[in-house]
Amino acid sequence: MELRIRVRQLHAEPESEGLYGVCGNSGDTVRFDFDEEWALYPEKTAIVVFASETGRCVTEIPFSGDCCVLPLVERTSLVRIGVSAGDIRTAAFARIPYAACITDIIAEEMNPQADIYDRLLAELMHSGTQDICRGGYLVTADGDYLATAAGDYLMTKE
Repeated sequence: MELRIRVRQLHAEPESEGLYGVCGNSGDTVRFDFDEEWALYPEKTAIVVFASETGRCVTEIPFSGDCCVLPLVERTSLVRIGVSAGDIRTAAFARIPYAACITDIIAEEMNPQADIYDRLLAELMHSGTQDICRGGYLVTADGDYLATAAGDYLMTKE
């Protein structure tokens, strides 16, 4: 993704409203549109501040021309981007909101429980006929349904 930032009179701002990045993607670039003031400085440094729930991290990215590559952005809600070169510094930085991606979600892997019906039937099939409410129950050999010894239907796998 290319983030386009305009720098005018020492203020950096996104070129378009609603611009946002998406975390978890490597290779995002920032393309700057500089005013004349920056023409004397082919070598520049992008100063990037990553803001997340755990704090802030700052990185400096030297580049020449008008484009630089951002490091991988993870678990970040906002990126602030400014530029410096020679004796010029931006007075204001561009704010780029970042949306979380699916790999940003920190969670334990879910191992689904075995189907409860299958577990109950397996236990009942190995325990023989049992007294339940003054009666017994039977499980078919293929585990399709459960019935009382008197023939009353209790449940089916569906």
